[in-house]
Amino acid sequence: MTDFGPDKKFFYLYDRCFNKDTGGYTYELCPFKNARQAGTSLGNWEAWQGENSKMKYSGGASCWQGPDRSLLVTLVCGKEEQILKVDEPSRCAYSMIFSTPAACDRQHLALLQLEISSFNIDAETDEKNNQEKQEEQKTGWWW
Repeated sequence: MTDFGPDKKFFYLYDRCFNKDTGGYTYELCPFKNARQAGTSLGNWEAWQGENSKMKYSGGASCWQGPDRSLLVTLVCGKEEQILKVDEPSRCAYSMIFSTPAACDRQHLALLQLEISSFNIDAETDEKNNQEKQEEQKTGWWW
């Protein structure tokens, strides 16, 4: 059975995949399933490392005269799900930084929600102002 973290807070990532084009390669991460680099397997989901802060993928495609590829994904707090960075710190061992709101603690989540609601209020105010300007232009009451 797959461990989706405390209270299954990472479950919503299951059956989703995320891509990042680095210019040289396109990387794909399918949480709790597998990861790929331009069609080459970087590994299949193995387990959590640390306290649900790193996802370990192993058993990827063999490197020529080397080990099987593997990937360690570090989860960071962010507004949306996205691959932020991919690196190969040692031969055939990859690292990835992936942002997700599920990695946020309560304090970070509250700040993100406040920022999002502030953005929504600003967008609503801009829309209302635009509508008022259009009405003024129609009636000739604008300066």
